[in-house]
Amino acid sequence: LGADSLTLLEIEFLVAQQFGKSLRGHFAPHMTPRQLWHAAQMIAEPEVAEDARKREIRFKLCALMANASGTPIRPDGIGRAYNRDGNRLPLIWCFNQYHEADALAAALGPDQPLIAFRSLNGVLPPQPPDAEAERFVAETCLLELAQWGLPPAVVVGGNCQAARIALHLANTLWLSGCAVASLIFMEKALAIPYAGRQLVLFGAESHEQNPTFRFSQPQAAWARYLPNVRSREVPGSHGQFFSPQNIAGLAEELRREIDSIAAEPAPLLSGATRRVQISAAIEAPAGGGSPCLAVRLTNPGPLVWA
Repeated sequence: LGADSLTLLEIEFLVAQQFGKSLRGHFAPHMTPRQLWHAAQMIAEPEVAEDARKREIRFKLCALMANASGTPIRPDGIGRAYNRDGNRLPLIWCFNQYHEADALAAALGPDQPLIAFRSLNGVLPPQPPDAEAERFVAETCLLELAQWGLPPAVVVGGNCQAARIALHLANTLWLSGCAVASLIFMEKALAIPYAGRQLVLFGAESHEQNPTFRFSQPQAAWARYLPNVRSREVPGSHGQFFSPQNIAGLAEELRREIDSIAAEPAPLLSGATRRVQISAAIEAPAGGGSPCLAVRLTNPGPLVWA
């Protein structure tokens, strides 16, 4: 075509935008228009198939969350908001069933905002993990959260197979400028590096998932890839944590974690969260004398960082 590399790149973007055909990796100066068209026909179909797959996943997640009692973040979305008037640090949780979200929101209390999303449980086979689908769910969550209004800091969590989606979402939130004050996994420990604060919860009667039933010090190697991880137990066995007899214990542990976040200096925070308000006033001493300039520094955010 006789074009330089920048011109070829610009043409590539225009073709993708107007015709829905990606020429990534197939555009080269020596190719003829016929060769380019054949290359586009070969690679356009898989992209359409992938788009259809994502639409199907999103449709199923919407349908599975339709009966949740929370307020839809968007009419056709997969997220539900609970306790929206609460003043505590928001908790974003990826559940395996919508009734788990209903139960946890009620147990946490009206002062604890909860944003609920759903995992791929029942939508795709759990093994092997589908990283592309998990990333798509996390990115869909982020788009809805942006519409809801991203606060400067949140807590993110997920139970069992939802933990992988929670990890994707946490990393995406960091990249979007939102600090993840704590990442909480329940019944899942992932051997994947994560630098932020992390809490891993296991059931006290969960013989298959709780590693303390098999190892004397299961956390000994975690610090190699999770420098700020802690582990605690909650009442119940696997799959029973949202039942009436166990939900109060889980809610208490989550509230304790969020309370400690507000009281302890955070090891990692985004730049948007590290803000200082400064005020100054001239004050005259009560007993007379020269006036002084009083300067006050305050942290307007919800987290302690210094």
